[in-house]
Amino acid sequence: MILNDCILKDKKKTFFLVLLFLFFLLFPNPSTTFAQTKEVNKYYSFLYKGQDFIALGDFEKAEAALLQAKTYGEKNFGARNPLLFFTYNGLGILNKQLGKYQEALDFYNKAVDIIKSSIPIKEDQLGTAYVNIGNICRLKGDYENSLQFNYNALNYLLKDSLKNAASITSCKNNIANIYFDQHQFKKAIKTAFPFIQSKDPQSKISAHEMLSRSYAALGQKEKALKYYQKEIALIKNTTGPE
Repeated sequence: MILNDCILKDKKKTFFLVLLFLFFLLFPNPSTTFAQTKEVNKYYSFLYKGQDFIALGDFEKAEAALLQAKTYGEKNFGARNPLLFFTYNGLGILNKQLGKYQEALDFYNKAVDIIKSSIPIKEDQLGTAYVNIGNICRLKGDYENSLQFNYNALNYLLKDSLKNAASITSCKNNIANIYFDQHQFKKAIKTAFPFIQSKDPQSKISAHEMLSRSYAALGQKEKALKYYQKEIALIKNTTGPE
């Protein structure tokens, strides 16, 4: 074989060719990869501004920054670049906060399309997008699709439960809320109960709240009061005395 002849005749040349192959495998277009470092940083600067403004509740500035990130990203990386996932996801979160559920759903679906067209598919991002879509479906009263999206999300997120712990918690919290909204209180309890042992304070608070509400709806006042009191204690421990 030619490759074997190459190895025998010139080991140094073969070693160089192997390194070159690995380089192009990792960096399919090295000139583009390194040239775009500044552009990527600038894109993220717009994105982070948008995220910060959402956290501050300044939705007008958040929208302006995220749309700036979208325009800049499309111009420099292409409309289907995986980086645009974060912008569409951010715009979805923004519109959800504004109560514009259909607009939020449209942006989340665009985020999903981008991830599905990327190679390899980033399953944690796809799972997160499905959680977001499931949440919007619940808020719109579409419980059947909400459950489907949340369970689909879990299929992806549970592949790396440590890395995706926050998204898994959010997903199961959504599922518990769906069951509660459908008056399936026992299923809501079953879904929420494991999270009373969570290491995340907010997850524990949410779980105790769901258990309190569900037992109250079932007419089990003692259990409802028990979990309500634990919820209040957890909130005090988390926020500190007023």
